[in-house]
Amino acid sequence: MNKEITTPVLFLIFNQPEITKVTFKEIRKSKPKRLFVSADGPRFNNDKDKVEWKLTRDVVMDNIDWECEVSTRFLNENIGVKRAVSPAITWFLDEVEEGILVLENFKETIKRAGDISAEQIATESKTLAGKE
Repeated sequence: MNKEITTPVLFLIFNQPEITKVTFKEIRKSKPKRLFVSADGPRFNNDKDKVEWKLTRDVVMDNIDWECEVSTRFLNENIGVKRAVSPAITWFLDEVEEGILVLENFKETIKRAGDISAEQIATESKTLAGKE
């Protein structure tokens, strides 16, 4: 049985529903008390991107089945990873003193998703320092 975590989690997603499903399954096991979800918007004139982007959001939002405070930052237009991630982290840290950042395609999480625990998510995900 996994332990619930009290450290807030920021989950950065985009357009990979299958990978997001695997990663989010592990976040669900941890049942963070506060969950922040941020996604850059779909790329302009890319119909496949629009579908995958919505499916990825749904993977997360339709599977929050524990009591927690959820905050979302879903962009309607794509601004690119360089311009989307930093503001998402700033948004997160404006709300919390410290937290855990989990990426939808965090390779080590995906490779070991079958047996990862809340403690390993905390260890293997980048722990964000509190605001100065």
